[in-house]
Amino acid sequence: MSQHFSQPCSENRDDDVDQDTEKQEATIKASIKRQQRYREKQRQYVDRLEETVKRLRMEVDERLTARHSAYKVRIQEYMSGMPLQSSTVQATSIISCMRECIIAFESGNQEQQANFLDLAACSDVRYGDQIGRTFVLQHWAYFAHLFCSFMLKKCNYIVECQDQYVNVGRVSALLVIRLRRHLWTSIFPHTILNERLRTRMVQKSTLRLPITFIFYFDGLGKVCRYAPTIDFVTGLYMVVQNYGDVACLLETAKIDAAGRILEELLPFDTYQVDSDFCGDHCSHNRFQTSPGCRNFTATHKFAMSFLLSSDTEEQS
Repeated sequence: MSQHFSQPCSENRDDDVDQDTEKQEATIKASIKRQQRYREKQRQYVDRLEETVKRLRMEVDERLTARHSAYKVRIQEYMSGMPLQSSTVQATSIISCMRECIIAFESGNQEQQANFLDLAACSDVRYGDQIGRTFVLQHWAYFAHLFCSFMLKKCNYIVECQDQYVNVGRVSALLVIRLRRHLWTSIFPHTILNERLRTRMVQKSTLRLPITFIFYFDGLGKVCRYAPTIDFVTGLYMVVQNYGDVACLLETAKIDAAGRILEELLPFDTYQVDSDFCGDHCSHNRFQTSPGCRNFTATHKFAMSFLLSSDTEEQS
């Protein structure tokens, strides 16, 4: 009797074991299929990624080739009418010259800047639509006077193009300017009448502007064209956080993308670069005022009234 009842129990256990085995096998097969699908998707992703990288490399090569060709065309335009001499300049010499130029520009020392230009630049060096070392030196003097506290950081020196007759070098840097109230009101007079922008700007201690210097060298290794460009859009947007405000500021700005400052917005009517370098060379008084009265423009009057009112509020 006991054997009769124990037989069905053993059969049930066997059935349970068989069912468990089937479930385990099904689970293993499903796991294998999932792994196979995952590996297949991974392989497809890697293939697509490799194709994308190859395509991007080809696009980069095409862009570099196009840029190199464009530089050659621009060089031919800039050098038209100028005598060509076979170039023997090395890339290291180009980088050294650009580095010395940046050091001279950042130093603000007029004698050091003039010595550099005499040695490294052609007498008819082109700066925008102006020709001659004097204009470059004058630009540096104006810039150093208005932005009395500026630095160039993260300088990157690159030789863009080298061929038989001309070489092109580029310096990318970050122009860091310490902000003052008179700086905003002089260069960006729109802030005088816009209290919101003025409040936002005076809260910043520095203005960081990406700047690029392009140098064109002749066959003798001298700078025949000097072209700086300041990215005011990027720098101002980091301060005001609004492209509409940036457009308004630049619309009335008294400085252009090349860093040239309108002379009438300088503290005095005109400045003359002291080419004789008399007296103490280390002095920071590098300007001579022209004869005549020191007349302020209407913008200066607004700026002065704003400064006086700001100083009065701070004292109170």
